[in-house]
Amino acid sequence: MFVGGEPLLEKHALFQTVGYAHRRARAEDKTVDVAVYTNGTLMNERIIEWANETGVSLVVSLDGPPLVHDRKRIYLNGRPSSRIILKNIHLLMERSAQPVKRVRAVACDRGSMVPLHRYFLDLGFNEIHVQPVYDEDGISDSMSGQEMVDLLAWYRDRLLEGTVLGVMPFEGFLERLVHRRRAVTSWYPCTAGRSALGIGPDGRIYPCHHFLEEGRFQLGHVQQGLPGIEARRPFFRRVDQREPCRSCWARHACGGECYHRAATAGVGYTGVLPEVAGTASPSSASPWRSSPTSPPPALTCCAGWRPRISRPRPPTNGPSPLRTWGPTSHEPERARGRRRA
Repeated sequence: MFVGGEPLLEKHALFQTVGYAHRRARAEDKTVDVAVYTNGTLMNERIIEWANETGVSLVVSLDGPPLVHDRKRIYLNGRPSSRIILKNIHLLMERSAQPVKRVRAVACDRGSMVPLHRYFLDLGFNEIHVQPVYDEDGISDSMSGQEMVDLLAWYRDRLLEGTVLGVMPFEGFLERLVHRRRAVTSWYPCTAGRSALGIGPDGRIYPCHHFLEEGRFQLGHVQQGLPGIEARRPFFRRVDQREPCRSCWARHACGGECYHRAATAGVGYTGVLPEVAGTASPSSASPWRSSPTSPPPALTCCAGWRPRISRPRPPTNGPSPLRTWGPTSHEPERARGRRRA
């Protein structure tokens, strides 16, 4: 997975690295899956052809319709970026050979969850992940538990009408039920430090890509080789060893608090933010009802969310990465045909 900044600013290095990975994988009789996260400004026809040839998944970061996206996603000269990005997204939908079209966003305003998902679906995306923003003060109040319940009801309706669609984090729960015949499978919130690592452009190694350039979490350097299990062990912990996660009914559906979110908010690497530390009886709400009551805090706050931090990053030649998220309501500029089962 290549993230930024903007990976396509170094497209030649990207091409070479992906080619090398595929050659090494073939030599070992293995396969390698590659995803490139892009703001879409440089996602032209040549990039899409390269992705088709190499099996690379292009994941678009988009804040929403132009009214939302252009609040902060502007070029260095102040020009809005949504026009060129939407043009490139339409090209992606027409030319990409990948069956899964993926988008990532961060919600900042209350009431934006269902409208954002509806907008992305109408653009042609069929894997959607919208996250709440967080910083040193914790999670913003941009997303309520009731919004997650409303989103799940909307997602249920799309599935029942035959739309092929993945909505995070719910898709993960359904996959566990379908493929493993059970929902209780998560002992950790993610693979950080265990089977995944983040590597910065300077070769420094971190528990995951969220920690890049945060020196106190550095695990080593690629020139010294990958860190062994003992060096990585402090950077992951089972959910039944974390408080108060161990007493939460949804602990194995969730896996525990995001390490980076906890560390950023100052509650410790394996801590839990106060606003997500509630427990509840699973019978207090059913997300599959049309008019559910308030959902369990563990479901609405922890389960599967991997929120994105709101820290600023250095400007690039593309749109500014500083963001403001989501209106209270919006409609798509252009509807596109939906993929059906």
